[in-house]
Amino acid sequence: MSTRLERGRETTATATAMGGFASATLDRANARESTGTIDKMVAVAASALEARRLAGDDGVRARGRYEYEYRASARAMEDDDREWCFDVTKGNMMEVYERTWGWDAREKRRELNNGAARFVLARDAETRAPVAFVHFRFEKEDEDVDAPVGYVYELQCEPRHQRRALGETLVKIVETVSKRLGMDAVVLTVLKANVGAYKFYVEKMGYEVDALSPDDGLEGGSSHYLILSKRFD
Repeated sequence: MSTRLERGRETTATATAMGGFASATLDRANARESTGTIDKMVAVAASALEARRLAGDDGVRARGRYEYEYRASARAMEDDDREWCFDVTKGNMMEVYERTWGWDAREKRRELNNGAARFVLARDAETRAPVAFVHFRFEKEDEDVDAPVGYVYELQCEPRHQRRALGETLVKIVETVSKRLGMDAVVLTVLKANVGAYKFYVEKMGYEVDALSPDDGLEGGSSHYLILSKRFD
């Protein structure tokens, strides 16, 4: 649904090495010792959000039941799960990429396997098959902005499990964990060609076009993408 672009080439290690307020917060969030803490945060947030998803905003019980798992890196996943993340991303996004700057399978695998990548997988509670995931990182927002953020690189869901509030649940998990770890915001990029994703984040999730975005909206401008963000109070 969304992918961090261009500025996502920088690594967390590079960002944290620059010093400043963001560095201390990111060092804590990205420390190996924080893995267990984040795992617990994800579990607590996922339990509450899944209960809310099942209840439904309108009181109508949502379809399906899901379980959520935190993975501190792609290497922490089973091989089948890691390959599934690539496959579902390719299936959902390749056509959209090809309408912009083209699909690069090698670059997408490199991005998913980046050492700073973190994941929450959603599994069908009955079959245990993965059905959706979010890939996020804790990074400095920009070279010129000394602010730590949670950055959503990828949010993908199997087509047959869409429209069940799984994307909403996964994004809210990232928001909850990011806020508790002291991040200033959750940020992401969205391709202009992916109008559905733009509407999901802006209309459903309350994100706004960020001040660092190369363009202000879907129409016009010189870039293929927008930067969206949700700031924490």
